Amino acid sequence: MKRFFTYLLLAVLVIPVGCTEDPLEPEKEQNVRFYGNLFAFNVMRTYYLWESEVSDGLSSWSYGIDPVEKVKSLRYKDSSGNEVDKWTTLYEDCSAFLGTVTGNTKSFGFDFKLYYVDDSHKEICAVVTYTYANSPASKANLKRGDVIMSVDGKVMTPDNYSETVNEKFYGGGSVRFGLSDGRSVSLTAVQMYEDPVQTVLTLDVEG
Repeated sequence: MKRFFTYLLLAVLVIPVGCTEDPLEPEKEQNVRFYGNLFAFNVMRTYYLWESEVSDGLSSWSYGIDPVEKVKSLRYKDSSGNEVDKWTTLYEDCSAFLGTVTGNTKSFGFDFKLYYVDDSHKEICAVVTYTYANSPASKANLKRGDVIMSVDGKVMTPDNYSETVNEKFYGGGSVRFGLSDGRSVSLTAVQMYEDPVQTVLTLDVEG
């Protein structure tokens, strides 16, 4: 496999913190976060195709941060800031991971990043990073840069965001998102095949 011809999913990183219904105790949650960071760091440092390009981010890795967001933020981008690697991901949710392994999963067809709404850190919003063509998200005119402020009428907080993301964003059902521009978008997940090949070049080689 050569990076000049095709960019593929290089590593799928999994920590099973989303597979339990009971909230983790603070000490246990801290341990899970530490080992999640340790695992993700070692895999990206050893196997990541663009390891040299993201070396600064790897050298500043902290084991107390959210490893899911750290991996997503480190994914290789070109000089204009466009994502080249859209696929290397750390999952908290087992069902979402299993669907991604086969390429077949019920999905709304968009990806996102989570941010605090303001400096009070009381509410969390989801910013759409991209949508798949012909997906429920694109058909509902959800697009990059849209800000999701509520999920089924409820705001996300530091206490409920993980459960909300696992059940509502990745749960494979139906959901109503309230956007910052006042729109309300209702989506129903469908079975999708999300092809991890970003670019394919066909070369005519003589001889």
